Amino acid sequence: MSPAEDAGYLYSGAGEAEDRSQKQACLGEAARILEACGIDPGNGSGAQLAELQHRGFFLTYILECPAAQMTLGHDALVRVILRQFPSALMRIRRSLRPKRIAAISEALDPLLSTLASSDTGAELLLDAGRPFGLDGADAVGAARRLHVALATAAVAR
Repeated sequence: MSPAEDAGYLYSGAGEAEDRSQKQACLGEAARILEACGIDPGNGSGAQLAELQHRGFFLTYILECPAAQMTLGHDALVRVILRQFPSALMRIRRSLRPKRIAAISEALDPLLSTLASSDTGAELLLDAGRPFGLDGADAVGAARRLHVALATAAVAR
């Protein structure tokens, strides 16, 4: 799910303001993703997204709206994610065509078996068989483990 705060949303343009006093470092999820990819989230240079894409990374969400904007309970949210997942999977297969997919939200746990058995042609990167919980209690540790998994996968090419 997309983060509620702009500074936590990777594609928000945080750090790209023309006026240097208005530049904002990436925070939250965006910072953890950049760190996992080996990019400094606090440099505010505006080149972070370009560098991320240059390194071959792309982030997509199953739900484009922030969960905080939804007034659903956990079970209802899981049902919404399950309902939207086939569309996201089709977009991944047809448009994105990744070499690797890293599940980065604990909310993806119920979808792992479907994702693993889907015909994406991509290697599925997991954290000891579970999603990297960048949205969980150990988000910093999960980002470090994701960094190691991405580096290991890159070397294995």
